[in-house]
Amino acid sequence: MTRITDATRTIGPGKTYTVAELRGMVAEGRRKERRRAKRLPVAKLVECDPKSGVTLTMADGCRVFIPMTEFHELRGAKDSELRDVVLRIKGSSLEWPQLDMHFDIPQKLADIFSMRAVLAETFGRAMDRATATAKAPAKANGRKGGRPKNVAAS
Repeated sequence: MTRITDATRTIGPGKTYTVAELRGMVAEGRRKERRRAKRLPVAKLVECDPKSGVTLTMADGCRVFIPMTEFHELRGAKDSELRDVVLRIKGSSLEWPQLDMHFDIPQKLADIFSMRAVLAETFGRAMDRATATAKAPAKANGRKGGRPKNVAAS
């Protein structure tokens, strides 16, 4: 690990940060990643029976079965290739290395259980916080009574 000894660093054109600011940004990024990881379904164990489907044991102990019919891209693969399935990206991705196929577990579960709305709501809250500052002027105008009433000219 390289040690930062200068009082400031320049990142990009004209942006200068102190070492303390850089360390704060790195720490905040790590905190955000930990919070995001807690919201997503993570698998700890995967088993594949080529005749029936894939069984995922999730981090919370729940077991989820996904029929092989849900993996349309794997049709025609040999049983030995299908049995060789591994978890990647800290349990959030399924990979069949021999077939060069990857599946995102949260997306696959959302597709199967029709949870797109649930995931959209979860991630939508984060987006609402980001756009709240843009909505502030309209909100302030609403507190004043909103738009003035149309008055017909006499």
